[in-house]
This record gives sequence, C-alpha cells and structure tokens, in this order.
Amino acid sequence: MEGRRYDTTTRKSTFYVGNKKLLLCVRWDTSLRNELQRKSKVLNISMDAFKAFTWYYDTYSEKFVFGDGFDKTSGEQSDMNNSIKLLRKIHPEDRHLVSTAVKSLLLEDKGELFLEFRFDFLEQGVYEWWECRGIMETKMVNNQPYKYFYGMDFNIDRHKKNQQTLLRNKIDLAELNRQNQLILNNAISGLAYISSDFTVQWENVNACFPDLVFARYEQGKLCYQTAYGRNTPCENCVMKRAFSSKQTESVVLKLENGKIVELFATPVWDKVSGELDGAVMRVDDITDREYMIRELQRAKQQAEKSDKLKSAFLAI
Repeated sequence: MEGRRYDTTTRKSTFYVGNKKLLLCVRWDTSLRNELQRKSKVLNISMDAFKAFTWYYDTYSEKFVFGDGFDKTSGEQSDMNNSIKLLRKIHPEDRHLVSTAVKSLLLEDKGELFLEFRFDFLEQGVYEWWECRGIMETKMVNNQPYKYFYGMDFNIDRHKKNQQTLLRNKIDLAELNRQNQLILNNAISGLAYISSDFTVQWENVNACFPDLVFARYEQGKLCYQTAYGRNTPCENCVMKRAFSSKQTESVVLKLENGKIVELFATPVWDKVSGELDGAVMRVDDITDREYMIRELQRAKQQAEKSDKLKSAFLAI
C-alpha cells in the first residue's frame, strides 16, 4: 500500500461456483471523499463565523443564485434573484460604484471583483456593510462566449463601524490637540513637556517668546541639542536636578541678548508603573522684573545716602 494510510469502505458478498462457496470483498478508497467532507465542514464553520454566503450570476439572464450560507441571512431568493432587485437593496450612494464595476469587468474576458457597499436585505433603511469578492469567467457555448460570475459576500459591518469610530476619534483628537495648542500659545509662560530621555514631546516656548535666542525646543528632538547645540545633557541641568530631588527645581539664566529667564522643572511620574516619565518645563521672561528690582535697589541706596547726608548736615 506504499506506506499510505487509506480510508476505505468494504463490502462483502458470497456466491457459489458449483459446490464451492466463495467470498467477494470489494474495498473503496474514500480518503478523497472524507477529505472533501472535512474541508466542507471547515468552510461552513468559516462562513458562519464571517457571516458569509456564496452566489452565482448569469450575465445573460441577469439571474442570481445564492448558495451556502444564504439561509443564515435575512434575505429571500425571490426578492433579489435579478440585478434590478438586488441593486434596489444597495445603498443609493453605493449603487453607481457597484454597477460601474460590474459593467467595466464585463468588457473583459475574465477578471476579479472586489467591492465594499452597504446592503439592506429587507429594504427597511437599515444598512449593513458587506464585502463582495467574485470572479468572472468566460467559456464558449455553441461557439459563442458565455460569461458568468461566482463568488462570496462577507459581512464586514462591525469592522467598518470600528474604522469609522476610529476615524472620528482621530478627528476629535486632532481638534483637541489644536485647541490645546491654541491655549498653550496664548499662555503667559512658555511650557514644554520633556520625557525622561530628554525628548521634547510638546512645547509652546517658541510661540510665547519668539525673540529668545535660547530654548529653541523642537518637538520630537532632544532638548539639549536644539536649545544649546550640545551632544550631551547640560552639567547643571535643572531637569536632572528635579529628577534627583523629586521636586520642582529652578534656575535663572542670562542670555546673550540680555534677556533674563527663569526655568522651572517639575518631575512627572507614571501613575501606573510609578516610574519617572518626564518633566514639565516652565520658562518665564523675568527681564522686566529683574530690571525693576535693580531700580528699586538703586533707589533704596540713593535714599539711604540722602538720609546719611541729611543726618550729617543736622549734626553740624
């Protein structure tokens, strides 16, 4: 038997040849039949899982025949057994797409059909998304070309609705980010969020202080590279000090253009893992405040000097 395993069916019968009783055994190899049955079962399970059904379309009679899986839908063969009835159940916005695709394919001798459209079996205005995959073939009948389609439709309503929900969420998130950026750009202080690896996640420093030669933070880049042109973090980095002390740290810097800024770094911890996530950086332009402080100190010194002169004069 060549080492193969066979699925067989055996039929036994007896007969006589003269006075001899003989036994006739006939065996059929049923391996192929059993394999086809197993594949058919798997196909039926898959079709149930995907809410799918098979179909056949005769292009000349324009008749549809629906096969396996169709009985699990809410459709009736008689309600959609021709192209006119079927097209009526397709969403008005999708009808032109479907009819154009089929007409274009009919100009060829063979081809494949792939469509997504909304379909309402009961014509009650409740549409579901379906995916149609089909094949068109041509064969010669009485020396004339005969074209026909066959294929399968899958219910993809849940998938499409998830896609639409995801798209709406992306649009809402983009709008929320836009609004947040508007708020940040109109804040008095420059703000930035920098992750623990020194990568700028978002910032509004450039929008708030366009005249600062310092702090050219760029989203998605390392803060010390864009702000200072360095390849390593600063030695006295206020953010590193905040990470170490686990509290807000600050530093005052005098810039090349004479501006004075104060930087605050507040560490942020991940609520789930408890690990360090990054720091919120606040940049305040304190040039005017420092100027006023110096002027007040100068005025105080002038007043004290005047008081001393006055006291000396009265003592004469």
